[in-house]
Amino acid sequence: MKKGVYIINVSRGTIVNNKDLLEALKSGYIAGAALDVYSNEIVYVNKDIKNEVLEDNIIEEFFTMDNVIITPHSAFYTDEALSNMVSISVNNILEFKNTGKCLNEI
Repeated sequence: MKKGVYIINVSRGTIVNNKDLLEALKSGYIAGAALDVYSNEIVYVNKDIKNEVLEDNIIEEFFTMDNVIITPHSAFYTDEALSNMVSISVNNILEFKNTGKCLNEI
């Protein structure tokens, strides 16, 4: 990877090694990062943590860095996305109940 790159992670938090990212940001090898996801995000999601001492020192450092932007992982909080999640779930349940087959099998 070239020196001075910017890391943008909007997929899964665990694809980025946070310790390595922090070291690379501090050294200047990585110029900046925009993180919409974080490997431990479930601990922080939907909570007001502004007055809490965080147990995860790396995320705490990310929050204090000028070259890091952290956004809440909330892309699916639209009316359309929530409606789709409910519709797909109900359709899957009904299909299994009526035919014994699964739709959208993972």
